[in-house]
Amino acid sequence: MTGLQTFDFEGDPVRVEFDGDDPLFNGRDCCRCLSIEKPENAFARIPADEKGARSTGTPGGEQMMVWLREPGLYRLIFESRKAEAERFKRWVFHDVLPSIRRTGAYGREDLPLADLAQLSRICDTVRRTHGIAAARKIWADRGGPELPVGAGERPVPQPSSDHQARLIPIVADFLADCCEAEATARVQARPLYQAFCRWAAITGQPTMTENMFGRTMVLIGHERKQSNSNHWLGLRLKTEVMRKLERSGEA
Repeated sequence: MTGLQTFDFEGDPVRVEFDGDDPLFNGRDCCRCLSIEKPENAFARIPADEKGARSTGTPGGEQMMVWLREPGLYRLIFESRKAEAERFKRWVFHDVLPSIRRTGAYGREDLPLADLAQLSRICDTVRRTHGIAAARKIWADRGGPELPVGAGERPVPQPSSDHQARLIPIVADFLADCCEAEATARVQARPLYQAFCRWAAITGQPTMTENMFGRTMVLIGHERKQSNSNHWLGLRLKTEVMRKLERSGEA
């Protein structure tokens, strides 16, 4: 599939180009719809293989702009806590992607094995960072085979107080800034908590006890393995971020 398509979200245009059969979403268009005031900061948190720069025609001439692949778009949507994010997410899932599929690029019946493997990796990352419901939604909307009822689900704990609920976005921001989701990765619980404390001191966020940090991680949906030393599964600390935190701690 080739060419540029423009979709309308509540009066704002969202440009979509194609890399073969893969849609690329204009990053600034998406940030505008999500009321993200600093797109560059949002783009910096998206892995390189989930975005790319392309020369794009504008009223002022050709400019290099960031375009997001589907995993990058999902990451941008699910990391936003603005009210617009839920409406934009529904619009992407219910209007944009179905419209693209009707052109033949994403047939549910003939999803190639390579695409299915990529979809599995995307959904596993989303499950670890945003929960099973978000992962199942992406699986269904991208044409994954029907799953048995309850597949992959486990009971989701709920915050026991308003204070605990307020800690969830703080820990989620730390994870977005300092960690990477990877199915086979694991990180020791104590170094992760120590990294959180350094990050909180630098960013001015309130800290919390190690026990409360662990409870909040569970509320977000992360799984802990307890053996000789406790580990959080599916996460690793970003090396470059840890170096900055360590240098800040030595200053």
